[in-house]
Amino acid sequence: MAGQQPPQQRWGSNTRHDDQQNGRNRILDAAMHCYRARGVVATTIDDIARQASISRRTVYRYFANKQAVILAVVESQALIFFGELKQAMRRYRRNFPAFLKRAMLYTIEHGPQAPAHQLLMGNESNAAIAAHSYIDSQVIRQAWAELLGPPFAAARQAGTIRGDIDLGQLVGWSQRLMMSYILFPTDKRAVARDIDTFVVGALAP
Repeated sequence: MAGQQPPQQRWGSNTRHDDQQNGRNRILDAAMHCYRARGVVATTIDDIARQASISRRTVYRYFANKQAVILAVVESQALIFFGELKQAMRRYRRNFPAFLKRAMLYTIEHGPQAPAHQLLMGNESNAAIAAHSYIDSQVIRQAWAELLGPPFAAARQAGTIRGDIDLGQLVGWSQRLMMSYILFPTDKRAVARDIDTFVVGALAP
């Protein structure tokens, strides 16, 4: 009939994968908009649903709760940053200690400059939530493991790093160390010296 509105796209478990991904991205975009306008703490699931022009129930088809939305936003923005980090680390792949050091310094220096970081970490309440999401995220931990894995394996094969170091534990500890420097900035040269002493030095066989 003339003037009749087209039906809304149905979201949920029965839609095609592409539709599901588009729906998820739409919710995350709406969440980012709300975080800019209200802050992370004040934003509710209802706010996000209204911004995305969908029902509250539809949001819950994708995310179990508010924390799950925050985690997904942190992860999506972190993966964008990882694309930049990978490009910056290309020339250090042959030397794992130098690779790890440069990756950490790059993240500590450039991570806070990303627009999403300014949004998610811009005040004390937001920062605490976002920091926990970053450290606890399996997606982000896996991204670090994939970045560090090849040069780590090559260094272990060559005997240039200690054989008793576990990559998973190294990733988790490095994440926490980087986050502490991001949340509590200090002199860049001091950070580099600390990493040389307590990270690079500790890798030597």
